[in-house]
Amino acid sequence: MVGDAENAAKLRRLGLRVTPIRLAVFRVLSRAHHPMSHRDVVEQLRGTDRVSIFRTLTSLVDAKLARRVELGDHTWRFELVDAGDDAAWRGTFSCIRCLQITRFQPLEIRVGPDVSAAVVAGLEDGEVQVRGVCGTCR
Repeated sequence: MVGDAENAAKLRRLGLRVTPIRLAVFRVLSRAHHPMSHRDVVEQLRGTDRVSIFRTLTSLVDAKLARRVELGDHTWRFELVDAGDDAAWRGTFSCIRCLQITRFQPLEIRVGPDVSAAVVAGLEDGEVQVRGVCGTCR
């Protein structure tokens, strides 16, 4: 796990001030195994101002340290972007019973007769979302 000193260095490199709340939010996201909603982060950082947490999440997205995803339920979720994460396409499985969110490896996009290779090559980012019942709930 990355320590606060390394996280602080990342923030400084991107021109962000190092504040206790930025480090705390960064720490919460770095421990997460799935994208976290604002509410999830607030629950982890009890006693911290909700607005400050949202502003911090937004600043991390603006600095490209994190990304914001929406999984079809009108709730933004946040996750850190790995330094080596070149994958523009990500996949997310959401269980409709237990609401557990699982990430899966980037997908290979197959170009069919209705989609030209030029269109796919021009895309910068994408999210594939799959909903269903997970193995535990089955």
